[in-house]
Parts: sequence; structure tokens; C-alpha cells
Amino acid sequence: MINKPTIAQVVSYYPPHIGGMENVVQEISLKLAKNNWPVQVITSNLGTASKTVKEEKDNYHLTRLKSIEFAHTPVMKGLLKKLFSLPKKTVIHLHIAQVITPEAVWLVSKLKGIPYIAHFHLDVGPSGPLGLFFLIYKKTILGKVLRDANKVIATSKEQASLINQKYKVAKKKIVLMPNAVSDVFFRKEPRRVPKDYLRLLFVGRLCIQKRVDRLLDALAITKAPVELTIVGDGELRLSLENQVRRLGLNNVDFAGAKNGDELVKYYQQADVFVLPSDREAGMPLVLMEAMACGLPVIGSDVLGVSEFVSDCGILAKPTAKSFASSLDGLWQNKEQLSSLAVLSCAKVKGYSWDNLTKKLEKLYQEVLEESINADKN
Repeated sequence: MINKPTIAQVVSYYPPHIGGMENVVQEISLKLAKNNWPVQVITSNLGTASKTVKEEKDNYHLTRLKSIEFAHTPVMKGLLKKLFSLPKKTVIHLHIAQVITPEAVWLVSKLKGIPYIAHFHLDVGPSGPLGLFFLIYKKTILGKVLRDANKVIATSKEQASLINQKYKVAKKKIVLMPNAVSDVFFRKEPRRVPKDYLRLLFVGRLCIQKRVDRLLDALAITKAPVELTIVGDGELRLSLENQVRRLGLNNVDFAGAKNGDELVKYYQQADVFVLPSDREAGMPLVLMEAMACGLPVIGSDVLGVSEFVSDCGILAKPTAKSFASSLDGLWQNKEQLSSLAVLSCAKVKGYSWDNLTKKLEKLYQEVLEESINADKN
């Protein structure tokens, strides 16, 4: 085994910015640093009030580049300069969910010969006035970035198939590597069967792809007695609060963004986790956290959710009517809650951050060795 290279985690957003991708990057970065890997995290300063540009502790180095946001995309000033300053013996771990950053990594990789791994978190759909250009970008530029990567990480079989078929990435380049969940989320005692009403929980960023509006419409027509807690924040919060008032709902609570022990308590106090998204990452972190807490799941039957929930939860068509029907059915058959809770918890056992980190460490060494051998030839 060759000596450990520097691992550059390149990501558009990073905690405290809200998002599953952000939390995944932070978890693996801290784990790698603890295991004596030199880690550099390169990200934007968006989503943090801190004026600290750099954080350094032992093997962990975090750089927040001054950035502006345009069309939900961070533009990091000095990104190319920072990437070019990386040691030659580096493996870049690129986390893909936005534009511009992937292309910068691709360019530096070509000019400096640094290998990179593309971690495909989400196949973002077009939105807004630039939607058409985004589709063209995905078909041409993003596909090139993915195909030229040394390896591409997919978090589910569905996602791996999409990467292969839609972006023409060779199967031998695609590595299946699901997300992980912390031990603190696992519930030790069995859940009670609710008697008076169902306590619903949504956790996530309040953005268009999450379709919380669909869930609110479902609450307006469901016959089941329910209360919904929305944990998270985002650009659509005001719009969603207005929708609650417009629908005359008095059973919805906006709790704001939570993390750590506070977030665990919300999971533990709920009866059902709901995920009404139009699309998700291959294995959404919030879904895994909810299941570890033994929460039954009602999720949209869409890419990123259906593969993981099909044998342990309830899949609803991505419509308000279907979600309402699923809630009604679960309330009428409350005994199903106990069996779904057991299935949820069992499904995510073994998906630990330690196991994921070990797989990544092996992949980094493999990519670096292949890169060195290619240079020799």
C-alpha cells in the first residue's frame, strides 16, 4: 500500500448549510481525518454567519471560499487557484449536485493530472428560466465530467443504472456506495401505537424538489387525525407558511432547522416519517435517520426513494391524493405501524459511517495507484 494521499473534499455547500449532502461530506471528512488521512475540505461560505475562512485541526483543514449564489448555484471565488495549489499526491472527492464546481475540478484534473472521484448525490431537475440550458448542460458538459472521472460513486442501484444509461458512464467505473447513519439515531425501545392521532414528521430543506406543498395539500383532504412537524428551513418557507394559512390548517408546526440531539428527539417523538419529494439522492440521509429511529415511512414512489422503501414502508404516487389515501389507510390499520417500525430499523442496520469510511479509504488507494501506474505508462 502506498502512503496516504491528501483527500480533497470539494463540495458546493457545507454545514451549517442545510442538506443531506453537506452532512455526508462532513461525516466522512471528520472520520478520514481521525483515521490519519490528510483532509482538505474546499467549499463556499454560503449558509454560515461565521467570518472564519479557514479551520484547521490535526489532519482536518476546512477552507470556505468567498462566494455568491446565482440560480441556486454557488460561484466560489478563488476555486481554481485553491484547486491548483493542491499537492500532486492528491485524490479529489468531488460531490456533485450543482454546476460550475464539477467543471473546475475537471479542468484542474486535466491540467495537473490529479485523479478525481465523482460522488453523484442527486440528479437535479431543471427549474426556472434557465431550465432549458440546464438540460443541455447535463447532456453535454456534466456527462463529460462524469465519464472522465476515475470512479463515479452511486448511492443506490437505481442511481447507478441512471448514471450508466443517461450519462453513458461505463459500468466498470461506477462504484455502489450507500450513505450511512449514526448510531445515535437507533432506537432501543419499541414504539407505541398512537391512539388519538398520527404525529407526522418531515425533515429536509424547504426547496422545490422536496414538495412539502404536496404534503400540505394531502393534509387538507386526509380523513386521518394528524399533526405535522416540519423540521428544516429554506427559500420556500414563507410560501409554505402562506399555504398553511390559505388551506386553513391548524395542525402544522414549522420547527426550523435542527441538528444533533434536538433532531434525534424530533425523530423519536414522531409516529410516521413522510417524504413527498419529486426526486431524491440514491439513499437520502434523513430517510436513513428516520428508519434508524424505527419510524414507519410514507414516501413518494420516485427515483431515490422507491428502491429503499419498497420492502419496508409505504410508497405513494407523487400526488396529494395518494399521500392522503396512504395516511388514511395507515390510520385505519394502526397495527401496521409496529411491523413497519421493525422493518425500518432492520433495513438500515450495518450502514455505519465507519463501514463507509473503510470503503472510501480502499477506493482512494485504488484510484491513486491506478493514476500512478497510468503516468508510468
